[in-house]
Amino acid sequence: MSKKSKFVCKECGYETYKAAGKCFGCGTFGSLREESYFTGKEKETKSSKTISTTNKKAVYLHEVNEGFVEQGFSSGIGELDRVLGGQITEGSLVLLGGDPGNGKSTLLSKVSDNVSKSEKVFYASGEESEYQLKKRMQGRMKMSAANNNFKILFSRNLDEIETEALEYRPKLMILDSINTIGDPMVAGNPGDISQVRHCINRLMNLAKEHGITIFIIVQVTKNGDIKGPKELEHMVDTVLYLEGEKYSDLRLVRCRKNRFGSDMELGVFRMAEEGLIEVPNPSEYLLANRPEDSSGSGVVCISDTRPLLIEVQALVSAPVVPGTNPRRTAKGFSRNNLSILTAVLERKCNSRELSAKDIYVNVVGGMDVEEPGADLGVAMTIYSSNVNKVIDSSTVMIGEVGLAGEVRPVSRIEQLVREVHRVGFKQVIVPMGSFEQLKKLQTEDFLITPVRNLNECIKVLF
Repeated sequence: MSKKSKFVCKECGYETYKAAGKCFGCGTFGSLREESYFTGKEKETKSSKTISTTNKKAVYLHEVNEGFVEQGFSSGIGELDRVLGGQITEGSLVLLGGDPGNGKSTLLSKVSDNVSKSEKVFYASGEESEYQLKKRMQGRMKMSAANNNFKILFSRNLDEIETEALEYRPKLMILDSINTIGDPMVAGNPGDISQVRHCINRLMNLAKEHGITIFIIVQVTKNGDIKGPKELEHMVDTVLYLEGEKYSDLRLVRCRKNRFGSDMELGVFRMAEEGLIEVPNPSEYLLANRPEDSSGSGVVCISDTRPLLIEVQALVSAPVVPGTNPRRTAKGFSRNNLSILTAVLERKCNSRELSAKDIYVNVVGGMDVEEPGADLGVAMTIYSSNVNKVIDSSTVMIGEVGLAGEVRPVSRIEQLVREVHRVGFKQVIVPMGSFEQLKKLQTEDFLITPVRNLNECIKVLF
């Protein structure tokens, strides 16, 4: 047996045997940490727990026992079930990542409370003591202390957690978080790349061989990626991200991978005093308290894996200090796209005075809009603010804007228009190239207006 050292990047998991000030994988400075590992027979002994020792034999398809794999159960939260493909698949391994304080523990605590009303639930934490867990569960979640289906454990030892899970045999297990759990037989501290990889392997065996559904909370890096080895996301069944701005109560659960359903789903929640509350009709929620008689305000519809109607605001004003360079500020929208749309309005819509004015754009609700389908709405709100004319509050705008001022079609536009009609708007402005496929959706009280370019859209709105 011999012991050697290697250096592992705490950001991306890149491994090297030489010390360096910069990671050669992701380019981050000061992210390489030294870890010890064993070679020879000792290494085989220490890693043996990650490999099942059961004697398995190959079988034909018709001989496979469907068992727990085809079964599932509800989380009790409709928005989360939607993201997971309709239900929680039994025996699955699910990662939940997100920034600190976004509500990961709060969300899974609510799931634990719901499921424990009919099934056994085991909550293991390496961050909170049993007393702290009890206080949070009974305080915020209003969970009864007499709940005999819910067990909690504070431990950072994977052996203790696994032993308790095998004895209790829960339907659902929550691990908070993988970055605080370790195996004492493996070199390195909890959270090290080698520890995370080893623990995930053991948990995967636990889930698959015993039919225990395991939700694992995982920390993220400063870039928003899951903290751990690159193969971590490939090892699990489902990867979820909980997103949200620090000063906004809006929370989004995005699915990045799902072996049992679509990975194009989005769940919408809001943070309240009693925890995360699902928002089954996010378009209505995002448009609440929208001013209907103010210039520089408009509504766009985007297909961020799920059709959403959001309000976009723009403010055009003279510079605070005359003669200085005008400001271009955007919140929730690309600053580069803002500069492009401003240039197109100046050249193609006779708005040359925009070049000397400050322009501010804000996406209401803390959303980040990256889709080109919002271009038309943003351009029209800028024009509206500049000429101080109000956009009809019952109108929605959908379309990508090209450098020639033309309005181009966007993907999934039929689904977007259906959402606009469902919410109750009276008119939607769309690209001319999409009108043929959309005119069947037009009714007496719902007008679909096609436009070829920005100037035609201006004539329709103003």
